[in-house]
Amino acid sequence: MEQRYGIIDPEHEYKDMCSKIENSKWIDCSGGIGENVGRINPLQVYNLATVDLEDEYENVKSPLALHFQNLGTFFSLYFRNQLSVRVTAILNETLEELYKNFGITWETNTSKLKNNQFPIMKDLYDLLLEKHKKETEPKRKEDYENLSSIIRELAIRSRFSNV
Repeated sequence: MEQRYGIIDPEHEYKDMCSKIENSKWIDCSGGIGENVGRINPLQVYNLATVDLEDEYENVKSPLALHFQNLGTFFSLYFRNQLSVRVTAILNETLEELYKNFGITWETNTSKLKNNQFPIMKDLYDLLLEKHKKETEPKRKEDYENLSSIIRELAIRSRFSNV
């Protein structure tokens, strides 16, 4: 089975190493030009279901369940662990709703989906704005507003916005 690895390299420290590895590809996500320019969609679910070997019942995790773990790491690194537990829970609820809006559930076989069938950050931002408008509980409304202003950076002005 082929192994694939991804390294986020903002300082281009691994570019030379990558050029020396057979069948490797270095992708410039900084918005530059040329053959290496690319986009990464953090919301795209990869079909990486695995068996938890420590679980006595051999629980197979779905691709979306595994992806939620990766998204948790992505958001905590991107926002330097500045999201509270409450806001993180609201983000996870909103992400689950977003995937459902795209027809992606815990049981979906994501290997059959095309790249353009996954949500992008702008979709998440728009859903947060919509939820903010509809929310009547003041604290939760404030949380949606704060979260949407944080996600706005990813949705509007970043390399992740128009994947």
